[in-house]
Order: sequence, then C-alpha cells, then structure tokens
Amino acid sequence: MGYWLGKEYEGKGLITKSIKVLINHAFDELKLNKIEIGAATNNLKSRAFLRN
Repeated sequence: MGYWLGKEYEGKGLITKSIKVLINHAFDELKLNKIEIGAATNNLKSRAFLRN
C-alpha cells in the first residue's frame, strides 16, 4: 500500500486508523498470519508510525 497525505491532513490520525483497519481485515477476514510494512529511511513520520 502506498499513500500520500496532504499537509492539512497530517496529525489527524488518518493513516493510523486506516492501517489498523487494513491489518484487522487482513488477520480477521483474510486469515493472513503475517504482514510486512516498510517505509523509506528518510520518511521519519512513517517510520515513527511503524514503531508504535
């Protein structure tokens, strides 16, 4: 999944909420047992999200 978020939408939890829904769907509905998520090394905000 890729995304671009405009400055006016940053800090509102939109990506966090979206990713949580996708993860829940992947495990609960699709019965996946593993998900890998990556972010560019210079994308500090996306990397911070992945650490949570």
